[in-house]
Amino acid sequence: MARLEPKRVALLLGLWAGAMLLYAGTLRHPPVWDDHEFVFGQDFLMDCRNLPRALSPASLLSVLPVRNCARPVWLASVLVDTCLGGGQVHAYRLGSSFWHAVGAVLVLALGWGLSGGLAAALAAGLLFAVHPVHAEAVNIITFRSDLLCLAFMLGSLLLYRDALRRAGWPRRAGQAGALAAFVLALLAKEMAVVLPLLLLLSHAYFPAPAPGRARPVRRRAALLAAAAFLALVPLYLVFRSPRSGYVSMSHQDVFSSWRQSVPAQKLEDPPWSEVYDDPSARFLTMSRVFGSYLRLLVWPWPLQGDYAPRVVRDWLDPGLLASWGAWLGLLAAAWALRRRLPLAGFGLAWTAVGLLPVSGLVLLRNLQAERYLYVSSAGFCLAVGAFWGELDRRLGGKRRWAGRAVLGLLLAVWAGRVWSRNSDFRSDQAFLEAAAAVDPGVPRVRLALARLHEGRGDWAAAEGEYRACLGLWPRARRARLQLADLLAGRGRREEALAQLRLAQELFPGDPEVLERLSRLVRRRAAGAPAKAKDV
Repeated sequence: MARLEPKRVALLLGLWAGAMLLYAGTLRHPPVWDDHEFVFGQDFLMDCRNLPRALSPASLLSVLPVRNCARPVWLASVLVDTCLGGGQVHAYRLGSSFWHAVGAVLVLALGWGLSGGLAAALAAGLLFAVHPVHAEAVNIITFRSDLLCLAFMLGSLLLYRDALRRAGWPRRAGQAGALAAFVLALLAKEMAVVLPLLLLLSHAYFPAPAPGRARPVRRRAALLAAAAFLALVPLYLVFRSPRSGYVSMSHQDVFSSWRQSVPAQKLEDPPWSEVYDDPSARFLTMSRVFGSYLRLLVWPWPLQGDYAPRVVRDWLDPGLLASWGAWLGLLAAAWALRRRLPLAGFGLAWTAVGLLPVSGLVLLRNLQAERYLYVSSAGFCLAVGAFWGELDRRLGGKRRWAGRAVLGLLLAVWAGRVWSRNSDFRSDQAFLEAAAAVDPGVPRVRLALARLHEGRGDWAAAEGEYRACLGLWPRARRARLQLADLLAGRGRREEALAQLRLAQELFPGDPEVLERLSRLVRRRAAGAPAKAKDV
């Protein structure tokens, strides 16, 4: 990277401040979605005295009694916010916007360091700062793990590339720092496992400067460096396997499958559980999801808080074919640009590699989520920034300013979309209603809306949402039991019994269903009035 002159330092600080300012309106928003359970519902994270425990190396050997303990960097960052803000929500939101701004600055720094072109790197950093698809990861504190993961991945890449330009102990120190940053990225989120591949790609697109050395030596050095990074992955898996995972009624994730014991309470199978059993359905469905990811990177409208992807079984599905065509085109462009415009080619290759952990190779409970795009979008923004930088270099006079105006217009439109998207996270009701407005067919959103209405005493709206959820997701055990609760509490005992009997057919032998059913039958036989607590 070029020497950091005062004007360039001011440029980096300006980008950081602008990215922070974009999310300033969210500071007063209350917790939403998963934050109730994973952040503010955990006493461990609300006690600042637990910060030394989370930071202690001993915590890597013992399993901390907290959700998300497989991501200790995330735990530590949340506890830091607890210490700084005394448990006030604005402190956590400020922390998330801070890390997103750091990511934007590091995207700029990486693009600048690889290509030496400030215009392309600045465009990439600005695009990353304002990309609307990032709003979910920034607004929901639980998803800060994506922000932390990318920040440390970028830091590791920067340290590694800088070390290649040095010799002796500065080079070894830089490589050690890069490895340490990789460890922190892994301890923030599993997505960091793709970093060794990104290191190899960086060598392929930007051969390391090593005057006087033959090319085979440089290749050997690249492979040795990647091997050092890869050697950390098995150690991470040893750390990860006994910690958080998920076990549903008939499936479990890979980390839970490695454990000798499983949680006593099992999750319900989601509506798309067919993709767990059928490799063909998984491949086809995830292929279509990947097409949706590319669309969101290029055209981030509409955005929604939860997804229920349709299971694809037809090899000639139009959306599936369009997805394959788009990804083949992207990969072909990444290869073709390796010499003509290496930063663009590297960014496109990064876009693909960054999504490998969520491709279905490892079983996922959630098949699709906007936060999964956070790491991959850094590569996408590098590629777009490189294309724009090349265009800016070739154009002259008024045409150059026209090109800059187009970039400015795109940045303004995306920033405005982020600002409006932030309002979807101002409350649980706003978040859920925004998701339902985009896609009424997401059963988990309908279930959450039902609980929200029931908590406010709007029984009719709650019943409607419960029935809508069950229409989309007939095996939603919890929704059926809660609908039975609601019906019994409103004096509609026969309807409640019908729901419980249907639950018994769907989940034979389930102790909770049997207990509720027998209790309500006894109440009916005794002629006692039905109450919600009796169910």
